[in-house]
Amino acid sequence: MTNPPSHPPLPPEPDILEPADPDFFDRHKTAIIWSSIGVVLLILLVGVLQILRHSSKEKAAAEFSQADTTEQLEELVEKRDGLYEANARLLLAARYRADGRFDDATKILADFSSEFPKHPLRPYAAMSEAATLESRGDLQSAATAYRQITTEFSDSAVAAYASLSEGRMLRLLDKTAEARRALESTITRYPGTASAQEAMQEVELLPPAPPQTEDAQATPSVPAEAASE
Repeated sequence: MTNPPSHPPLPPEPDILEPADPDFFDRHKTAIIWSSIGVVLLILLVGVLQILRHSSKEKAAAEFSQADTTEQLEELVEKRDGLYEANARLLLAARYRADGRFDDATKILADFSSEFPKHPLRPYAAMSEAATLESRGDLQSAATAYRQITTEFSDSAVAAYASLSEGRMLRLLDKTAEARRALESTITRYPGTASAQEAMQEVELLPPAPPQTEDAQATPSVPAEAASE
């Protein structure tokens, strides 16, 4: 009877709780400690910055909501903190316009357009510019400004009202045919809006369109060359 073949003894299983290099921490403890301190300081710094940013926003919001006078709005604009500066500019321009300071309103709106060309409030600044022209009695320039808004900001919330305002300016200028086209365009392009409803009322204020004469309806246009023959 033969004895079963003998196998070499298996090595002991490693202890997963025992570090592979027991001297690793001793050799690198300084670097590990300073790295840990750096991570903690970074976390604290991020937290402090978030608190300061939130505090700054709350302070700016409080200052903006409490700005009731022209002087207070001017102070906010001069700070140029960027958070509520654009809003303050538009409110200040409206205040200037209400006070009859049309040149000041025009300047601050022109500055807004040049400094914030892509700002979400840019269409409203353009409307304020057109309204300033209207308030100072320059109806033709106002009509042109309103028409430009319908082209440049056709998808904005102010486009329908700008189209209506263009037609209204032209009606006040007694440019009946142009006013009718602008108002009918408002009704067609922005159906169901309050501006379209008001445009219908504006159309009723226009004098009736002159009817075509029977000769104009019956007589076909003749080319100039044929008429000369």
